[in-house]
Amino acid sequence: MTLDSAGSIYVADTLNSRIVRFNDMNGAGWTTCASDEDRLAALSGPQHVFVDAAGKIYVTCLGSCCIVRMDDMKGSNLVPFGTRGAGRGQFSYPSGVFVDAKGRICVVDNDCCRIVRMDDMTGTNWTVFGSPGSGIGSFKSPCGIFVDFKGRMYIADQGNNRIVSIDDMTGTNWATF
Repeated sequence: MTLDSAGSIYVADTLNSRIVRFNDMNGAGWTTCASDEDRLAALSGPQHVFVDAAGKIYVTCLGSCCIVRMDDMKGSNLVPFGTRGAGRGQFSYPSGVFVDAKGRICVVDNDCCRIVRMDDMTGTNWTVFGSPGSGIGSFKSPCGIFVDFKGRMYIADQGNNRIVSIDDMTGTNWATF
C-alpha cells in the first residue's frame, strides 16, 4: 500500500491481479487497473505498489517476476522490466519496491534474499546487496523497503523477524530493530 501526493491510497490486490486506487477509507473514487487486458499482461500477481513524486506507478509482479512502471491507472506507457531468475535483470520473487529521492528504483527480491537498486527501467547501474542468512548482510524472506530522504534504506526482513537499516548498497552502518 502507498499514497500519492494527493493522498489517494493504492493497494496491490494480488489474488485479483489488479491495482486499486481510492481517495479515502470509505472507498470514494474507487478505480482499478487490472491485468485481464492484453496490454497489461505483465501486471500478473501484483505484490507491492509505489507512486513516485512524478505520479508514476511502480508495481512488483509475482506472476511475471518483473517490475512494471506505468503513468496512470489506465496502464498508459506501461514498461515492464525483468525476467524470472537470479541474475542481472532477473527477479525470483519481487516483493517490494520504492523509488528514492534520486529516482533510483529499489526492489526487494524475496526468494533471492537481496535488495536490487537500479537507475531506471532498463536496469542501468544494477546493484545488488544481500545474501541468504541471518547475519550481517543477510536476509531471510525480505518483503518490503522504504528509503528515507537521506537515502537510508529500511528493509522488512520477515524471516528473521527484524527491520534492517543500511546507509547504502554496501551495507554501511548495518543496524537491526
